Amino acid sequence: MTAEDLKRRPVIYVENVVQGMQDYKSTIVSMSGTEACEYFCSQRILRGGKGVWVDFYLFRLRPEETRRVLSLLNPEEGEYLRELEKKVRTAPDPDSDIIFEADESLLQIITKLNEKEALFSTVYLEPAFQDGKAYTWWGNYGKQYVVFESVE
Repeated sequence: MTAEDLKRRPVIYVENVVQGMQDYKSTIVSMSGTEACEYFCSQRILRGGKGVWVDFYLFRLRPEETRRVLSLLNPEEGEYLRELEKKVRTAPDPDSDIIFEADESLLQIITKLNEKEALFSTVYLEPAFQDGKAYTWWGNYGKQYVVFESVE
């Protein structure tokens, strides 16, 4: 999915952190990779296994950067990403398709890479029936996430 496709969904999409802080309620949350993964997986379950999207741009990096990031992952995670890359390469616009519907494997990978400060991803949560709000979690240094929340 492209960013343009994502913008048509009920999510908070911001071009940069400054815009997000001006337009939405924002907080900073510190979490380990394990805590973040557990949280995002629980949010996915609350949404019936859908409605959680990840901005993951690994496949747009230069080859040496990609190798550095992949070196931090175990073989199963590397294989998962190779399969994901095959899908990207066959997409109508492979340079723009960097948004993926999250599954547990992708969430484990992105939270691990965020914790290691190797590759930051953004997680978009569509509104859940519990509070009806959309949230965007912007990965950042120091095991932190900038969280944008829709306001009513």
